[in-house]
Order: sequence, then structure tokens, then C-alpha cells
Amino acid sequence: GGITERILRSSTRQSCSGDDQTIISLSDFLNYWIYLYEAIHFHLYKLSIELGEMAYLDEVCDLTNLTLRQFSPNFVRNVMKPWLRITQSFYPETTRRIYVLNPPAIVSVAWNLVTPLLSKGTLEKVRFVRDFEGSADDFCARGKCV
Repeated sequence: GGITERILRSSTRQSCSGDDQTIISLSDFLNYWIYLYEAIHFHLYKLSIELGEMAYLDEVCDLTNLTLRQFSPNFVRNVMKPWLRITQSFYPETTRRIYVLNPPAIVSVAWNLVTPLLSKGTLEKVRFVRDFEGSADDFCARGKCV
């Protein structure tokens, strides 16, 4: 667990919780994620050299308590689409798997909105894990991450 993992866990908790009402510009949001991915990419590069093989990131997002208000079509179009364009264009091999924990029923609607924005390679990385009891940290601690 290096600094990158702590930053990622912290930012994911904040961005998925929906409790924070801080408003930032799209540009600041995208620049934050570019900074974060650059830090992750650099960390994985160094780790790959040390290990003598490619190191990847397993992303875990716990969607417990996600509501449609937090994942509206407007959000997908204006925020998620440019974010996905950046991550898929510049960091496609950074992530090995994307685990989506406890997706509520509305995720099927959201998934239909997001799927056309994703590359085939990204779609193949996504795993839905229903009825997981515990946090994203618990999921990884139990060896569920690849």
C-alpha cells in the first residue's frame, strides 16, 4: 500500500459517497484524475521494473447506496464521458480489473448509458459483485482482487 493506493481509496470514498456538496469545475475534476492516473502510472512503472513483469491496478468501487440522482444522464454525458475518454485514451493498460460491488438496480440503467462509451477492452475488465458484505478495502483484504 503506497501513497497512490491511499489517494485512490480516499478519492473513491469521497466521490462515491455523494455526501460532499463541494462543486468543482469539469476542468479541475479532469486535471485531478489526470494527476492521479499519472501518479498511479509512475508507481506501476517502477513496480514493474522491480518485479520484472507488468504491474497493474485493480479498481474496486462500492456502489452501495448509489442513487439515480448521483448517476444521472446529465452526469454521464457531461462528466463521465470526458473522463472515460481520457482514461481509455491515455491509460488503457493501467487497470487489470474493475470490480463493481453491490450495484443497485439502477446500475442496469446507468450501465446502458455508459456501455457505448467504453472500449471492448474496458468492458472485458468489468466484474459485477452483488451482495458483498463489507467495504472495498474488505474485498481486497479477502484476496478477491486479482
